[in-house]
Amino acid sequence: MLPTLKAPIPVWSIKAENGIEVTGQFAISDGGLTEDVGTNWETFGGFARPWEMLEWSHGVNGRFQFEAMFYEVPTLLFTSGGIGMSGPIIEALDNLRKLCQKDDALMRPPICQFTWGSEISAQVVVDSICGIKYGELRPDGTLRWFSCQLTLLKYYAPGTSSTGETLYRFAKARDTYETIARDVYKNPILGVNLRRLAPSKPDLTAGDIVKVPNQRKPYIRESVAPASVVFSQVDKVKRLHEFSKRRAY
Repeated sequence: MLPTLKAPIPVWSIKAENGIEVTGQFAISDGGLTEDVGTNWETFGGFARPWEMLEWSHGVNGRFQFEAMFYEVPTLLFTSGGIGMSGPIIEALDNLRKLCQKDDALMRPPICQFTWGSEISAQVVVDSICGIKYGELRPDGTLRWFSCQLTLLKYYAPGTSSTGETLYRFAKARDTYETIARDVYKNPILGVNLRRLAPSKPDLTAGDIVKVPNQRKPYIRESVAPASVVFSQVDKVKRLHEFSKRRAY
């Protein structure tokens, strides 16, 4: 009578866009997978303020961390894909290294799909492979086992998240909306749009708080017609010469 086999324990897998695939031999231990989620807040102080001003700056990519172990067993293995023979574990280590190294065709490390079980699946990049521990060697000189700490960063394709307001600025002495726009947007003309956001404050004094929206906001990208035409030095000389010729007649 054949023994009853238990259902295979789900193992983790990382599948890269360049075809590299690494599948764990063992399930991640209970509580062994950790996930970090965060964001980034900026603090700004001001003269005589009792507390700092807090402004959300941007989000932070989440990350997964867990320890992986590979064991060279020249016998049958029970995995989520069924029963099979284990391959050389040094190949698994080489593939893990490749996941955080530049791919010549992509010109960057590959983007991967990380899966564990039926509820954890995310697009990631391999941030680091730390603390690689090598086990004892077999009599033939091959590696018996190795373990490492994997850190995966969640990947979000550009344009999939909305962009909010950026920072606030404290005006310094002799600051104007135009000088702030020059520093932030590299275009002093956009200072007109910053001034429109504060109609009650057409001129700045030291210590004023100026809202500096992201340049992608439509009211910042509005074109502004210059109120005057600035001539170059060549134009000035040319027009002065023409004016002198007219006076001569």
